[in-house]
Amino acid sequence: MVREKGTRRRGVFAFVVAIAGIVLGCALQYIAGSQLGSIAQYVDLTAIVQSGGQIDPATLPDSAKAIVAGVSTLTLTGFVLWAGLSVWAIVLAILAIVQRRGRAWGIWALVAVAIGYVLVQTAYTLGLTLGAAPFV
Repeated sequence: MVREKGTRRRGVFAFVVAIAGIVLGCALQYIAGSQLGSIAQYVDLTAIVQSGGQIDPATLPDSAKAIVAGVSTLTLTGFVLWAGLSVWAIVLAILAIVQRRGRAWGIWALVAVAIGYVLVQTAYTLGLTLGAAPFV
C-alpha cells in the first residue's frame, strides 16, 4: 500500500528549525568566544604560547573572572539551544521523510543538523580569535 503525499509543511518546518538552531547557536557562541578572547588583555599570551602552558585563573583580576563566568553561562546556553533545536529538527525531519510530508526538505534538515555542530564550533573559534586579536 502506497501512502499519498501530504503537504510539504512538516519538512519545511524541520528545515527552518534546523537553520534557526544553527543561526542562534552560532550567534551565541561567537559572542561568547569574543568575550573570552578579550581576557587576553590581562595575560602575557606570548609567554603562555611559548611555554605551552595555560592561563592560571588565580592570576586574573576580578573583572576578568567575571568575564569568564559570563562566558561559561553563554557558551552553555548557546550549545544547549543549538542541541535542543537540532534534536527537534531531527525528529521532525524523520517524521517528514517517513510520512512523505516534505521528504526533500526533511533530508535537507538532516544535512543542516549534521553540519551545524561544525558551524557552531567554528563560530566560537572565530569569536575567540577576533576577540583576542586586538590584545596580541
